[in-house]
Amino acid sequence: MPLPASSVPLQESGPAATRYSRSFFLAMMTSALYFLSLQALLPVLPLYALEIGVDEAAWGLAVSAVSVAAVTLRLLGGSLADRIGRKGVMVAGALVSILAAAIMWLTASFAGLLVGRALQGVSIGLFTTAYKALVMDLAPPTRRGQAIGLGNLTFGFSLITAPPLGEWVQHTYGYGMTFLLSIGIMVLVLVAINLVSFSGHRPTTHSILSGTRHVLPLRTTQIGIWGMLSNAVLFSSIFSFLPLLAAARGVSGVGLAFSAYALTELLGQPLGGWLGDRLRRRLVVAAALLVGGLGIFCFLVSGGRFLIYVGAALVGLGSSVMRVNLDTIVLSGAPLDLRGTATGLEYASFDTWIGTLGWLLGIVTVRSGYTTIYTIMALVPPLWAVLMWFLIPPDLDAAIATTSVEAGAPADR
Repeated sequence: MPLPASSVPLQESGPAATRYSRSFFLAMMTSALYFLSLQALLPVLPLYALEIGVDEAAWGLAVSAVSVAAVTLRLLGGSLADRIGRKGVMVAGALVSILAAAIMWLTASFAGLLVGRALQGVSIGLFTTAYKALVMDLAPPTRRGQAIGLGNLTFGFSLITAPPLGEWVQHTYGYGMTFLLSIGIMVLVLVAINLVSFSGHRPTTHSILSGTRHVLPLRTTQIGIWGMLSNAVLFSSIFSFLPLLAAARGVSGVGLAFSAYALTELLGQPLGGWLGDRLRRRLVVAAALLVGGLGIFCFLVSGGRFLIYVGAALVGLGSSVMRVNLDTIVLSGAPLDLRGTATGLEYASFDTWIGTLGWLLGIVTVRSGYTTIYTIMALVPPLWAVLMWFLIPPDLDAAIATTSVEAGAPADR
């Protein structure tokens, strides 16, 4: 399947490479520190909100502010990453995060909390979108899927250690020291970003609107946008509604379900990338959706914790394997100077699907109960597996390889 001329990526220069550069691992370290800084505040911020007199409803509004800002800034962040460079946008994201933590800490008010959380969403939209483009820039051409999988590990690794660290600091030294911890780690992010000596990026001349018009019609971008709907279903099945389903069925102690999800997420990222580099990606994506759908089915029929744990593990595995291959398809099919724009569109759609599903499924839950929404969610992955099988051409990887003469990044000096 030859790609349309508009989708042919720019040619990269430099000697071909199959190994990872030092800058690739420095970029991973930067991302891990970034998430460590944000996630250290995860168990602390809700308690801090109550401490300064914010009720649960107002806290929910502050949580929503993160998603709204992130969706908005992903598109802008992706375009800026293409125009001024990945590192510059990542620096901007880190600086905004520092400002957010400082505002929440120093104002100790609902207004400050709302502004700070919105700024955290801005930071996420800028940093994470540019980071994904940077990982693809630095990836060896024959290991793109594997490289994306490795790059995506930073969220899961940080999630294992950051919340207990932040909680311990808060219990021992107070809220102020926890905010200082987050700020201090983010300062290390700024240092680490500047150690990445090669990005492989060639600035685009496209405006935001022009770049979006260029990559949005591409088959690879559309695969990512529609594929993210099924990923949003998998995500919502555990993060949005699972605790409520368990409580409605009288099942307690389901916190370990999130640990099971995190562990298989860490396994699925590199495994999914490795499989996608060696097999047809539509086969890997379809199989991953079936695994994730089986996990939601476990939630549906569960009467105790065991099936909930098994379901969470399967959802984590299916979601991560599918996502790493969608990322690879979207980034590989985009022109080299518009990779940031393409990934911004992909993940803006993911955030939008999550918000829409949360609203619609919440309405259905009120009227029909949790069994109904989990039946609906369990049916989506197998149906989407069929859709993605036909949406992803069998010769997609070969088409990308033949239309993009790309080489690896030169070794760091």
